[in-house]
Amino acid sequence: MNGDGVVDACEINSCVVAGENAWRASNCPVYNTLYCECPFDSMECMGNWDCESIYDVATYFLATYDSNTDGVINSADEIDAAHLELINSMCDFDNDAEIDACEAHACIVVIENEWRLE
Repeated sequence: MNGDGVVDACEINSCVVAGENAWRASNCPVYNTLYCECPFDSMECMGNWDCESIYDVATYFLATYDSNTDGVINSADEIDAAHLELINSMCDFDNDAEIDACEAHACIVVIENEWRLE
């Protein structure tokens, strides 16, 4: 808190980043620590996601596209090639042609951060 008992948007952003870094340390230690400067010009950011929302969206994303339930999104799933190529271009951070839970989570964080910048 900033001393007046009010938590502002930048403090919440710092909390989300700290939560993401704790999640990465526990679940995906090969991923670098995330650093994000506060993207808010004002205290208003209606519709933003918190850590729990990001986890839920990433879990839903993986469950939706991992049709064979092997824990990754890849060419073995029932997904058209163009859509898979788009997902890989956005989320396949280690370039192994499949998206695991850690990449799905990191991808949703990137998408949320891009949305906040807009």
